[in-house]
Amino acid sequence: MEQLRTYANILGILLSVVYSASEIQEARKDLDRYEIVLVDTAGRSDKNIEQIDELKRLISAVPEEDREVYLVYQPQPSTET
Repeated sequence: MEQLRTYANILGILLSVVYSASEIQEARKDLDRYEIVLVDTAGRSDKNIEQIDELKRLISAVPEEDREVYLVYQPQPSTET
């Protein structure tokens, strides 16, 4: 979170922190005047169903016509030898 705050300060842009789909709805009211809003989520395990369901709820809190979703993935080194 601190890294995002630092980047926002450097860029001189607003940073809003939300933790739930309902908080996204509230933040959208403040962010509606902006043409582009970037959303960064914490890393999730693809094996943790609860985390994936939470991510789905967060994404679906923004109407489909108002969003573009990009997956940024950091591959982990193989543990197989």
